[in-house]
Amino acid sequence: MDPRRIAKDIEARNPALRTALLAALDQKIDGEPTYLQQRVILEALVSANRDGWLDRLPESRLRVLQVMQTVGLVLLLLAMLVLFRSHLPKATTSAPRETAAPTVVEEMEFSVEPGDIQLQRGAPLTVQARFLKGLPESVTLEITPESGEITTLPMKRPFTDPVFHARIPAVNTPSTYKVTAGGKESAVFKISLYDVPALEKVDAVVHSPPHLDQPPEELGDVRKISGVEGGRLHLSLEANLPGLSVSLAAKDKPAVTLASTAENPSVYSVEIPLRESVRYEMILTDADGRRNGRKDMLDIRVTRNKAPVVKVVLPRKNDKATAIQEVRLEARIQDDSEIAAHGLRYTLDGKEWHEVPGAKVPGEKEPLVSHVVDLEAIGAKPKDILMWNAWAEDIGPDGKVRHVSGDIHLVRVRDFDEEFYQQAAPPGAPPGKSPASDLVKIQTQILNGTWAVRRDHTEITVSAPE
Repeated sequence: MDPRRIAKDIEARNPALRTALLAALDQKIDGEPTYLQQRVILEALVSANRDGWLDRLPESRLRVLQVMQTVGLVLLLLAMLVLFRSHLPKATTSAPRETAAPTVVEEMEFSVEPGDIQLQRGAPLTVQARFLKGLPESVTLEITPESGEITTLPMKRPFTDPVFHARIPAVNTPSTYKVTAGGKESAVFKISLYDVPALEKVDAVVHSPPHLDQPPEELGDVRKISGVEGGRLHLSLEANLPGLSVSLAAKDKPAVTLASTAENPSVYSVEIPLRESVRYEMILTDADGRRNGRKDMLDIRVTRNKAPVVKVVLPRKNDKATAIQEVRLEARIQDDSEIAAHGLRYTLDGKEWHEVPGAKVPGEKEPLVSHVVDLEAIGAKPKDILMWNAWAEDIGPDGKVRHVSGDIHLVRVRDFDEEFYQQAAPPGAPPGKSPASDLVKIQTQILNGTWAVRRDHTEITVSAPE
């Protein structure tokens, strides 16, 4: 049936509608209807109730509608009955039902990395399972240490690649591990551990030279050591492992090798003579060539055993005296340790040397040696020259007596009636300079130079120079 044709028929029989029914049919409502749309529809409904539009339909048409309604209800009941019977269990005489085929587990193939591995103790380990065929829902890692207590870790797939990862933060004992995925297990892999050589402690015993008569000094866990030249250093290095190769290396110096002790194979010792200051690097190497990770340094500071120093106090250089005067000879000896012996000696014109030993004071490091020479008593005459020098002995770094002689000094014997005049300097010479003073200076330099060559480049004895 056409609704518009029916609407036109109703409007023809009810002129008061004025096409209101057609206007109501033409409304297209999207969402909430507007006021105008509500008004048009409401007027059409009011007119239908008031004028009895349905009563004006032919009776035959109403019967057709009722029959169609009844047929539709019967068809609905039949459909419900068929649907209900399809859910009832079938009779036992029916053909046997085919069993479902068993679920086929997808075959898997995967590799495990890193496999057997050797790690430094305490280092982390990342295990990776790469699936070449098949992809499981879950993968686990089993770690078994030497104690036998199994630890299981889930392996994660961080990316879209068919790779699962698991990380062990630190491996402290030798262990084994395997990967399990979809009921399939990998081979069992071995984790071996090693320790890097490490220095744990440095002990030292410092022996002073015997002539100092000092007890040994024991030092524990040190990196800086001080000693005196001529002494000895007993060094002990304690490492974390036995069987290491231990040495001391320094720039431009031969390496010093340490040997393990019988009491403790992890302790390595050596005795070093104290000759000069040096900075060593302590190198520990195992059988596989692994060295200590950090740079362990050892500083040895050696105080030099210096020779005594002789300083003249009296008389002053190029002094003069008459043949009847007394001349005081005085010198001070300086040394960094105790002086073994000291004194002075003198001669008149090199004829005979007279020795004057100094008084020894225990513990004295700067003794003063002094002596008065009576020129008249030794037969001095004008123009003679009194030569003298001071000397000292101590113990050298080699433990032997070290003899040091000072420079030769001169005292000239003058005439009683010698007079001094101010001599004018020659043209072009500096004021106060004269040929005579230069000559005396040159003679003194030649004498001391000759004496120094004999003193420093020949065997020095306590005998006087010829």
